Amino acid sequence: MASIGATSVEQALAGGVEFLLAQQGRDGLWRDFETLAGEASDWPTGFVGAQLVGAGVHVSTAMAVGAITITFQATPIRPPGV
Repeated sequence: MASIGATSVEQALAGGVEFLLAQQGRDGLWRDFETLAGEASDWPTGFVGAQLVGAGVHVSTAMAVGAITITFQATPIRPPGV
């Protein structure tokens, strides 16, 4: 079996990052599946953003703050039991 070199892995990661960034909406969110409340964006945005940061991708502060702000504006935080 042929070994996978570091260059191959780096190229695969770069391609994955490029794909994810291309899928990001103009509003800074990623969307995925339909829910009863509409198209999901909170969970996908949080998950994709966390994975990009975990992979060592340096996202711009503006992009990160924009996505976080939009997510929290769209999702009111409710006290437990409400």
